[in-house]
Amino acid sequence: MRIQGFSLLELMLVTGMLSLMAGVGVHSLHHWQARVDYQHGLDRVLHTFLQAQRQAQRTQQDTLVGVRPDCVWLGYEVATDCAAAVFQPSSALTLSAQFNDQGVLRFSAPRGMAGFSAGRLILQHQRFPTHQTHVIVSTLGRVRVCQTERLLHGYPRCA
Repeated sequence: MRIQGFSLLELMLVTGMLSLMAGVGVHSLHHWQARVDYQHGLDRVLHTFLQAQRQAQRTQQDTLVGVRPDCVWLGYEVATDCAAAVFQPSSALTLSAQFNDQGVLRFSAPRGMAGFSAGRLILQHQRFPTHQTHVIVSTLGRVRVCQTERLLHGYPRCA
């Protein structure tokens, strides 16, 4: 009786198909990890803004949020370094503040309004060079998020 096995051609085809599927999977995994990193950075910045607004309302004291390229800090007075940082972005994220008060956003007590320091923060990930996410703070303290193209779920496109 003769034992049948797989031919060399069949083994090479299966190996080739598995390699192709693994290559696509690795690319998708890296794309997913970059999106998760991007979403995490946006969530942290958004949480910091809302936390500062609530803190100004609760403590009846003006609360500041500062944005530097290497950190986002929260406090009652202007910080010169990142010692009071609540968020330090990964090396792939870029933060750019466009506030009236030189990168410092002031939520005033007791209503938590931003007043004359209103503006926007632009967040960008190096993996997605054409995409930007804008965190916009109005003078009344309303915080909203928009994106230049569809990438992150749950946020509208900027007008």
